[in-house]
Amino acid sequence: MHYFIDGYNLLFAVIHSEDTLEKRRETIIQLIKKHLIPLHVEATLVFDSKQEDVEFHDLDTLRIVFTKKGLSADEYIIHELSILPNPDQETIVTSDKRLAHLAKNLNAHTLSISAFIEKIEKIAKKKKKSLPNLDGFTDSDANIQRLLQIFEKRMNENDRDNL
Repeated sequence: MHYFIDGYNLLFAVIHSEDTLEKRRETIIQLIKKHLIPLHVEATLVFDSKQEDVEFHDLDTLRIVFTKKGLSADEYIIHELSILPNPDQETIVTSDKRLAHLAKNLNAHTLSISAFIEKIEKIAKKKKKSLPNLDGFTDSDANIQRLLQIFEKRMNENDRDNL
């Protein structure tokens, strides 16, 4: 499953600060990178822009798109869905009802911003449970010495066998 994320919709739902728009955008990009890339979630984060051309930044499983002047993030997402062979394999993350409706008409799935955050939290918890917990794991000095002796003994045996 691939996610198209309405960048400013996410930004305004999650970040409530008086920082500049650029600073808040950078904050949301860092948050998405921090939480999605380690989970191997494939996503495209799309922002409206006033640049002359569409700009892409690929970071592992995350693509960041800044649309060109005159092309909204919503229009970009809908265009991409319309040319994909399997839009039913895409999920649009937005709380914009109009964008969600257009995406559903193209057979894509939709998630609200809050539902998406909950889903990512569940994926992270599930992944964390599947990994062994090695916090505070230390081996005793005696066991390290024992293992070192075994290793050295095998090394010496291998050296004799190779003579």
